[in-house]
Amino acid sequence: MRRVTIDEVAERAGVSVATVSRAVRGLPNVSPATRKRVLQAAGELKYRPDPNASRLAAGKSGVVIMAVPTISSWYTAQAMAGVEAVLQGAGIELSVTLLSDSSSRDRVVSEPGLLASRADALVLLDLVPTTFEPDSRFPVVVVGDHSDAFDSVSIDNVHGGRIAGEHLVGLGHSRVGLIAGAEEDKFTAVTMLRTRGLEEALAGVGVSLEENAVVFGHYSGLGGYEAMNELLARPNPPTAVFALSDDMALGAIRAATEAGMSIPHDVSIVGFDDHELSFVLGLTTVAQDPAGLGAAGAQMLLDRLEGHSGAPREAHGEVRLIERSSTARI
Repeated sequence: MRRVTIDEVAERAGVSVATVSRAVRGLPNVSPATRKRVLQAAGELKYRPDPNASRLAAGKSGVVIMAVPTISSWYTAQAMAGVEAVLQGAGIELSVTLLSDSSSRDRVVSEPGLLASRADALVLLDLVPTTFEPDSRFPVVVVGDHSDAFDSVSIDNVHGGRIAGEHLVGLGHSRVGLIAGAEEDKFTAVTMLRTRGLEEALAGVGVSLEENAVVFGHYSGLGGYEAMNELLARPNPPTAVFALSDDMALGAIRAATEAGMSIPHDVSIVGFDDHELSFVLGLTTVAQDPAGLGAAGAQMLLDRLEGHSGAPREAHGEVRLIERSSTARI
């Protein structure tokens, strides 16, 4: 006899697969009315939880690994917090693996299944698997980037770069510097897409991003400080700088201030993220919600662990420009 699936119960009850799983297992965060509707649908369909699915829902090890390229950035911390909050609510432990060098990143990206012996699922932050075939026994979700093969949640990085650039050219700036992440990562999606957006905005006023106007700040405050000093030491330095993270932008502000420059009268600075300190220091920035991205990705992963099947899903977070006092008309 064919076993009724959890997806069928969810469809009959008009709720998500995750809600069905919580309701039939007696877990909290399900309203009495919803629980009654789910149990009624399960009874009508003669649904019996699949032991294998239940084992996955609880987790063979009860652990999900999150692989991150850096541990020190505000963005990473926020994304991790979003993932952990959702998993904690489901009784699943989050284990973080730092991929601090290109060889470890390449290894995990090319074969994420290598981590299957240590956990029940994997969250990849800003990393997209290249050759790994999806396996329902080891769900993978990508947070911060797009994936054709796996569930993913991301933002429109081109749009984010474009609105930063349009803001600066709208203020009359045509000599714009860029503080990117690490030089070895300059071809990663985030860097390429945000840079493309900036270049599109500059092209709109007939100028281009000069090669010597691009420096690398390693997504840290100190890195942004050193990168800004590089830019200021070059002939004909930029009148405005776009940093691909607020951490780097805040370091750039420190460097410019130490150099005796007035912000924004001598140089305008735009960041990306909307770090808490951005408000304190008046940083104009492209805001995103990494905690929300992480939570959405974790929920997708729970759905898979609780029996959801089907094509890869994609969710998108919002980006918007927040104008503060670090930018002004030239």
